Amino acid sequence: MRGRIAAMKYRKLRIAWSVAWGIAAVLLVALWVRGYWWFDCISGPIPAPFTVQSLKGNVDAIKYLHLTSGFIFPWKWVIFAVEDFGPPTFEIPSWSFTSNQVEVVVRFPYWIVVLIFATFAATPWLGSRFTLRTLLIATTLVAVGLGLIVWAAGAR
Repeated sequence: MRGRIAAMKYRKLRIAWSVAWGIAAVLLVALWVRGYWWFDCISGPIPAPFTVQSLKGNVDAIKYLHLTSGFIFPWKWVIFAVEDFGPPTFEIPSWSFTSNQVEVVVRFPYWIVVLIFATFAATPWLGSRFTLRTLLIATTLVAVGLGLIVWAAGAR
């Protein structure tokens, strides 16, 4: 009986957690689909000047390195139609990392963010007990994922 009461104690919190992350994942899917017709860009000053862009199934996160001293960087949201850009002159890969003296740019596809948010939504419903085998499998999957990232970064 005591275990059942303990399990019921956090049930509403688990439901609220799952609903919040689930709604965030659904909204990201909507933004992902919208990105094929509209270019969205939001900029802001916190913690350093940054920009997040959405275009054609990809997210670009840009951090500006040398705009902090005396430069006012207000919050701004810009929207353009994708057709205003014209045909692309070159194709940028879905996974990319660029760094120079002015900015650091990381590009990744939407599906990875949606997958992470969906994982956060499902996490409270998994069993709280795990074995050494589960830990080894999770560690192996993380190592394979990191290895694929390093391989993809070196393949340019």
